[in-house]
Amino acid sequence: MIKYSLLIISFFYLIILSGRDTTLFKIITSPTPIRHMVNIDGKIILARYDGIFEFDGENFNESSYEYNDLSASLERNVQWAKLADPKIDVAQVQLSSNGIYWVLIRNKFLYGFRIIEKIKRILPEYSMRGIYVSGDSIYVATYNGFYLGNKQIYRDTLFFSNSNFWIDKEYIYFSANYEDHVYRVDKQFSNLKIIMPGQVKNNFIAHISSLCIFKGYLFVGGQNGFGRYNEKSGFELIDSNIDVSNIHVIKGKLWLACVDGIYVLEGEKLVRKFNKGSTGLFPVGNKLFSTSFQGLWEYTVETNKWSNIFKGTVFEDIETDALYADLFGNYWISTIDGMLKYNIKDKKITTTLEGTEFNRRSYFFKGDTLYFGSNSNGLISFEVENMISDDVMNSIEGKRGKFGYFLMVLILISFLITFFIWFKRKQMSVYIQDSSEQNKRPDTNKIFSDLEMYIRNNIDDINVDQIRYQTGLTKYAFYTKFQKYFGKKPKELIAEIKEQILSENQRVVK
Repeated sequence: MIKYSLLIISFFYLIILSGRDTTLFKIITSPTPIRHMVNIDGKIILARYDGIFEFDGENFNESSYEYNDLSASLERNVQWAKLADPKIDVAQVQLSSNGIYWVLIRNKFLYGFRIIEKIKRILPEYSMRGIYVSGDSIYVATYNGFYLGNKQIYRDTLFFSNSNFWIDKEYIYFSANYEDHVYRVDKQFSNLKIIMPGQVKNNFIAHISSLCIFKGYLFVGGQNGFGRYNEKSGFELIDSNIDVSNIHVIKGKLWLACVDGIYVLEGEKLVRKFNKGSTGLFPVGNKLFSTSFQGLWEYTVETNKWSNIFKGTVFEDIETDALYADLFGNYWISTIDGMLKYNIKDKKITTTLEGTEFNRRSYFFKGDTLYFGSNSNGLISFEVENMISDDVMNSIEGKRGKFGYFLMVLILISFLITFFIWFKRKQMSVYIQDSSEQNKRPDTNKIFSDLEMYIRNNIDDINVDQIRYQTGLTKYAFYTKFQKYFGKKPKELIAEIKEQILSENQRVVK
């Protein structure tokens, strides 16, 4: 009965949050722990401890794939995990061909979520940065490579990016990889070329966060500084004491949004105009807005002052990252906890996509179709007119609650309890195996024999929590059986394997 209650609460929580774009479709329990799941040609393939299975949303059917055909993702998918269970911060996520996002938690429970069509996603398990849209082609930079739609491009060259995309005439500029090279491609994302080697700025700027082309120079900013580069003069450091969030060209001047304030390049020097920390600058008509670490700030020319338009609301201190002014009198603001719509006339704030953490320098506006990059939730896009015409936004005013609303909730509770108990019993009858098969426990020797190879294959990113998650065992069982099998602690085994790999690599070099 406790399990039923938890499922009811989880489903009920999703139903009443009308601002969310996800709906819990169903929950499936695997009879045997699942090691990992992948998507191959639109099919959800599960690697369980008793074999490889294809999951069709209802049944587990034996598959012809081998373990060697599958590779596990190291993405934590925190937001998806917490959507399924607030106590969990790791999950595996795959999108099925029929539009269901299957979220695997605790190596056993598959939560199926359906996303409303008015909000579209690409690469939902990845973290986004640069975005460029041309016609039907969508190019994105992620922390797992560069993609054209769902297809990875430059697989052997571009591994990740933390910078914006800067579009100048017929070219797109960005930084990528650990070397922090600045690359240039044409608008079809072909003819890749390095235009600034990362090493020329390494003594000055730690990591490039933003860049732009301005007056014949490539300007770059990031941790510990801001400078410019061209082939003739090389790299010139302009300021070493700022941390740059974003670079903009506004009305023919170069502006910097920085952690400690807003700067303008005047001649060869940076001049701080305002002390308010900023994540980005957005001109709207004669107004200038600054997204920031606390609220959304509007600059008034007459008073030469900034004011937080969220002051006095629950969003007064929220980090904001991008702003778009539509033609219907609204501002759309991406934040670290969802999307806000601010009505200019009524000063009313409504929300959607709560729980989604949007990224800085990760937005692209094409007409009234908006594209925003998120952290571990992929690329999210929607058309403003669709969002306004449909009742998808969650009013802040309504969060205080009304009697009629809670009366409806009370009526729904009794219905949901009855429905879920019936629903879970129906599922149990489908998947419960005979008693002899149910009582079989996973072979821990088999689990740990495969574990050493898993650690070797993922040695650069592995940690103890990921290893334990791979086994599907409880914390106590994992540590007890791990030490019994290997004769050492997990951290000791990781260190030992790292030394073995290093030694093997050194022998190869010799």
